[in-house]
Amino acid sequence: MNLVLTIWMVAVAVIFIGIVIWVWNDRNKEKYERAARIPLEETENENSNHDNDGDVNYVRGLHINRVLDRDRAARRDGLHATLQFDMHTPRAAIILTGNTHFTPPDSITVSFLNATRQGYDHVQEFKRGPDGVCRSAPPALIRGHWYIQIEKQDWRLLQTLIVH
Repeated sequence: MNLVLTIWMVAVAVIFIGIVIWVWNDRNKEKYERAARIPLEETENENSNHDNDGDVNYVRGLHINRVLDRDRAARRDGLHATLQFDMHTPRAAIILTGNTHFTPPDSITVSFLNATRQGYDHVQEFKRGPDGVCRSAPPALIRGHWYIQIEKQDWRLLQTLIVH
C-alpha cells in the first residue's frame, strides 16, 4: 500500500511541476498577465456600471432613484399629456398641461417603446409650436402594446398606446 501511495505522490508532484513550468513559460506569460489585468481594466472603464467598490446594485439604485425623482417632479408640476396620434395622417401631437409652476419646454423627447420587441422602438423630438402644441411626424408603429415616454431632463410622463 505504501508503494502505491508513494507512486501516486510522485506522479502528482511531477504533474504539478509540469503545470507550473507550462504556466510560467515565456510563451504563456504575456497571455496570463493580460488575463490578470482584466478585472482592473473593467473598474477603470468610465462607462462601467461599477462604482469604486464594485457595487453594481448601488449604481443601479441611484439610477432608479433619479427616474423616480423625475416621475415625482411631473406629479409635483401637475403634468398631463394628451397624445393625438393618427396612423393615417403624417402628424402626431402632444398637448402638455400643468399647474402654475410648469413652464412648457420648446421641445420634448418622446420614446415609443414596444412592449415585446425592442427592435421596433423609436425616439423622436417633438417641437412646440406657437399654439403650445408639440408636433412631429408619427413613427411607423406595428400592431401591439406600446409604452410612450414623454420627457425632459428633469421630468417624465408614461402612457400606453394600443395599435390595432
